[in-house]
Amino acid sequence: MEINWFILSLITAFSFTVMTLLFRITTDKGLPPLTGFFYILLVATILFGFYNFSIKESFIINKNIIIILIIAGIFSFIGNAAGSKALAAAPNPGYAQAVGSFRIVLITFTSIFLFALKPNILGILGSISVFIGLFLLSMV
Repeated sequence: MEINWFILSLITAFSFTVMTLLFRITTDKGLPPLTGFFYILLVATILFGFYNFSIKESFIINKNIIIILIIAGIFSFIGNAAGSKALAAAPNPGYAQAVGSFRIVLITFTSIFLFALKPNILGILGSISVFIGLFLLSMV
């Protein structure tokens, strides 16, 4: 049974909420942000490995996409390192997550061109709303 993308997105929101709050608890207790995030990603990597193995997902990578995965990994490192420090330093971890969610706007507009998608007025209005919210958060 295929789970609807919207339900999967809600599961994502809940899971990342729990991870974010637990991460902030550890940094408030003195754990350096990058150390904490290293262990979070280590556990996630192990779980992804077990899961992929259990569903017999191939670990063979097409040589044509290796460079894309390497570049994605580099940007993942940069984003996760900056995000973990922001979560630890922000007065409220929700503020850091909200600002980091500016990627919604970037992904939405870039995808229109990258994947030749037709612009959707509701998506554009939603992205503009996110931008306005981020502007308001920057004033906190």
